[in-house]
Amino acid sequence: MSPYKRIKIYTKAGKKTSGVGQDASNTPAVVLEMSLDDRAAGPTGGHFMGSAVGQKPNDTNRLFTVTCAVSADKTSFAVLRMTTLYGTAATANGDCNGYVFKIEGYYD
Repeated sequence: MSPYKRIKIYTKAGKKTSGVGQDASNTPAVVLEMSLDDRAAGPTGGHFMGSAVGQKPNDTNRLFTVTCAVSADKTSFAVLRMTTLYGTAATANGDCNGYVFKIEGYYD
């Protein structure tokens, strides 16, 4: 990703297939735009990070977040976490079957 100044990350909407919390596990599809300009590099290791927040489509009292990162040398990408927030309680939401299906790079 080194030639790019920014990327767009596309995630699929998801839902758990079974288990506790299945009914509240729906997550929206997200398009997260992240700058890869050196001025946007993080203070720890120079990595690039971005997050997006959305409302759970079937529960007006829950929020969904996704956080992604690109390494400082722009050679690797990772989804750091997917979280659901209910009030002040945050729990992991990586088991919702949502995933990144496309990353677009832009030169600006």
